Amino acid sequence: MARTLALLSGSERPVLLAGGRLDSPDGRHALRVAARRHRLPVLVTNKRQDLFDNTDPLYAGHLHLATQQRQRDLVGRSDLVLAVGTRLDAVSTQRYTVPDPATALVHVYPDPTVLGGAYRPRLAYACSPVAFLEQLAAAPPRAPADDEWVRQLTGHEAEQARWRPVSAHDGVVFGRVVSVLTQLTAGRGTVTVDAGNFTSWVHRYHRIADGGRLLGIGSSAMGFGVPAGVAAALRRPDEPTVVLVGDGGFLMTGTELATAVQRRARMVIVVADNGSYGTIRQHQERAYPGRVAGTDLANPDFALLAHAYGALGLTIGADAEVEPVLSKALAHYGPVVVHVRTSLAHISAYQHLADLRRTR
Repeated sequence: MARTLALLSGSERPVLLAGGRLDSPDGRHALRVAARRHRLPVLVTNKRQDLFDNTDPLYAGHLHLATQQRQRDLVGRSDLVLAVGTRLDAVSTQRYTVPDPATALVHVYPDPTVLGGAYRPRLAYACSPVAFLEQLAAAPPRAPADDEWVRQLTGHEAEQARWRPVSAHDGVVFGRVVSVLTQLTAGRGTVTVDAGNFTSWVHRYHRIADGGRLLGIGSSAMGFGVPAGVAAALRRPDEPTVVLVGDGGFLMTGTELATAVQRRARMVIVVADNGSYGTIRQHQERAYPGRVAGTDLANPDFALLAHAYGALGLTIGADAEVEPVLSKALAHYGPVVVHVRTSLAHISAYQHLADLRRTR
């Protein structure tokens, strides 16, 4: 710990990168206390946004499949990375470019075979990441932090997360749904996410407060969202569980709605229906503009389908319907399906179909 503190004291632009091995009440507490003790901006790894309060002034963002270049450049300026509880896999390191391999690295992970695998750390500890952070939290605070460095990282994240209302001709822009959901839940409760382009809106605009949970799958395999939501709702019945799933993902495993109805699970399933396998469509448009093959979907009316199962079915087809429909869904004690007719033109939080075609 003395050697770690020496590196930290000599650092001007440190970052604490938190991974899945901190996914416990003790881990979250130790992360919060250590970060505040030494005024360390906190980044979290892929699908781990709930490790650290996203409204905390030290929250610097989430490294995921759609991390933008500006954030990668900012993180690349760090002169010390404390990677605690993460394997430093390909997604969380942006294909092994973040942190820069030349940056001083302290890597803490319980499996010694992981340490030094992708990066050569300055210091490596095969130990409990929680115990490491508890020791760090108990140590004397480092020299006064560079507030400008902290402001750059956290300010960029806060700016990215600010929803600027936008409308579309072909449906509701899903960012509006996510931003309203955050307002209504105050970032609490459990959110499960399936896989697909719609998740970019979730990771960008949903702010998870202390005590909130996010359940996602790192491999980005479709079909996870609804079954995970049923399990979460049964484990935490006293608070709302929200499932965010695309139309394709719901068609894969949405039949688990039968279990939710049978068990009277309190959950809201928000189906982002743009009539397309959006991620594949995005790749098609980028590589072969206008040549669409096999990505259009013929979807049912998901609200009527919910009624057939015995659940409450609601529909959002216009911007003005977002807040009242979500409020009604969250107030309902039982399973709800909210069918959102979303914009395909706004195919992700960072891409527009027309722009993809123009850049080819």
